[in-house]
Amino acid sequence: MTARAKSYHHGQLREAILAAATEMLAKEGPNELSLREVARRAGVSHGAPYHHFATKQDLLTALAVQGFVDLDATMAEAQGIAPATARDQLLAAGIGYVLFALKHRAVFKLMFSREYAPAEGHRRSADPLSQSAYARLVSALQQHRESLGQPVDEIEILLDAASAWATVHGLATLFIDGQLEQVPVERVAFIRAVLQRPLTSQSP
Repeated sequence: MTARAKSYHHGQLREAILAAATEMLAKEGPNELSLREVARRAGVSHGAPYHHFATKQDLLTALAVQGFVDLDATMAEAQGIAPATARDQLLAAGIGYVLFALKHRAVFKLMFSREYAPAEGHRRSADPLSQSAYARLVSALQQHRESLGQPVDEIEILLDAASAWATVHGLATLFIDGQLEQVPVERVAFIRAVLQRPLTSQSP
């Protein structure tokens, strides 16, 4: 261990490595990320990351999985400060999704990347369809349908979820790619207005 290396209490090493990897991912992208360089930036020995991550792919998978956890937390936070109506809760979940993507752009890209998709053995744990963020979206859609007196069945919810996910993900991607950086209104107001449009036609 080098003179500048740090020692971590049990349980802190993994978090320190993930934090260093997240910062490196944001600044330099996944191509430049390596366990050795992440260890150097975290201030630990070059072998320390291997206590938790056998390969770079394992580290990328962990970053993606944590991203889905944080995405759900952001959506929950947005819902927590929104009115309790089903419509507002659905909108808040979508707004939280887009705001997470804009705040954590590199991680968001990694979460849905095909080039850096998790190895087959880890695919299930990083699959967005198995994460609580998706379950939160489905729950909000069910409540919205119920509030409108519309049928709530598996096919309808699947179609609604695909439509809603495509909308929020597409909107987030357009922002990240710089296509919507010059919108003429405040960003959150713009996101809300876009997400409200398909809901307007569903109102009784």
